[in-house]
Amino acid sequence: MHFQKHSLRALFITAFLSWIILVSPAALADGFDQAMDAFDNLDEEIVVDEEAIPESPSHFRLSGYGKLSTVVTYAQPAPQQGETDYRGLYRLRPELDAKLDVDIAGSWKARVGGRFWYDFAYDLKDRDDFTEPTLDEMETEAELWEAYIEGRPFKGLDLRLGRQIVVWGTSENIRVTDVINPLDLRESGMVDIEGLRLPTAMARADLTLGYWTITGLAIPEIRPALQPPYGGMYYPSDIQLPDDHPPVDSAGNMEYGASIAGHLPGWDISFYFADIYMDLPYLKTTVEAKLIRPPIFIPPATILPPIIQYPEFEYHYVRVQMYGASTAIALGNWLLKAEAAYFTGLKYFNEPNEDRDRFDGLLGLEYTGFTDTTISLDVACRYMPSYEEVLETAPDNNPESQPEAAVRIQRDFRNDTFHLTLLATALGHDGGDGWFARAESTYDWTDNLNFTLGIVGYGADDDGYFAYAKDNDCVFFDIKYSF
Repeated sequence: MHFQKHSLRALFITAFLSWIILVSPAALADGFDQAMDAFDNLDEEIVVDEEAIPESPSHFRLSGYGKLSTVVTYAQPAPQQGETDYRGLYRLRPELDAKLDVDIAGSWKARVGGRFWYDFAYDLKDRDDFTEPTLDEMETEAELWEAYIEGRPFKGLDLRLGRQIVVWGTSENIRVTDVINPLDLRESGMVDIEGLRLPTAMARADLTLGYWTITGLAIPEIRPALQPPYGGMYYPSDIQLPDDHPPVDSAGNMEYGASIAGHLPGWDISFYFADIYMDLPYLKTTVEAKLIRPPIFIPPATILPPIIQYPEFEYHYVRVQMYGASTAIALGNWLLKAEAAYFTGLKYFNEPNEDRDRFDGLLGLEYTGFTDTTISLDVACRYMPSYEEVLETAPDNNPESQPEAAVRIQRDFRNDTFHLTLLATALGHDGGDGWFARAESTYDWTDNLNFTLGIVGYGADDDGYFAYAKDNDCVFFDIKYSF
């Protein structure tokens, strides 16, 4: 694995919290005597203190968090003429995540949530130095998040309608069967997959029969992954790439999914099927190059140049089918995980008239034998049968097999008030396609207020898949208040 020379070090603070709860036996005895005296006072007039009657619980519950997120880069080179300067302050962003839960009637309830943020870093720098796509995507955001209604028409059947997140598979670090919700990929490596999933409008039905749950999904909202905007620090090219053309939301484009999950004593097993559009597009030629008119020679010395129709390209999304399975087996302090997915219908630029299949597999191991510590290792490989070497050339850059690995160490200290997470991932046979390592610590000042300090380092070979991000090393600091 090819690591850069940047030294990744951070200092963390710790705290200790303890509570002592004392129960007085004398108080218990006094309570018993008072209860016996009540029998002697039955003839007395009973006076009801209405203020002492507890109020019924509210049908409305507001929760969420407010956060101030700060990121500072420390490895960015000086920009060339016309490039954006991303040295120093990269983010100064207040965020608000709020959701309202409403009890409707019986088992029926609803949730509506939203996320809002504004990044002041662009105001503190010269906004004219940033491209319009960067300002549009990264300066501010206001989005409807999870918003759904759910309930149980009868025992064993649960329904949920609206924007929601569905998690498939067992790995927290690498996606194999987890294909239903797209990801926010605008800033890779900064957040775990759990915080990257984007909610999608869908109808979900879960039928539970003993240990087994059968799930059906109908997804009318076709939502691609969010990608880095042109000119952004994580954009993969110095030039603006062709336009993106995601499918429109329509009955004909509706996506579907189904799963059968068994929660058995000591182990879980699940089977999946999805008929969906890939979250990331492939490059497609929309106008072929051709010679409309050859050059014309007009005596004695005039030449009319040829008329050429130059090719045009666009990014399009291909519809695929995924057949998958996952399992997790608990063996004492060990948890064994495995996932497999087979995709059909993949398209590539260098083979526009061919459909390709791909097999993705994952093996994972998690250990919890140390005090307040979890260590996990996930190893995956994406393999393409019937491979042709033309797929390895640009712009596909798709090898026959591509391994991926992730190591995560989590530990809690000081009565679960100080949390440390170390995560490293690598892509490619030697990590040359790209890697990142993140270390972060969170201190719970109170039940509602916490502070997070972290550092992220990136690396890749010069011709690696994620070479564009190798200078994006940064430190980050968050203040978060939950309510």
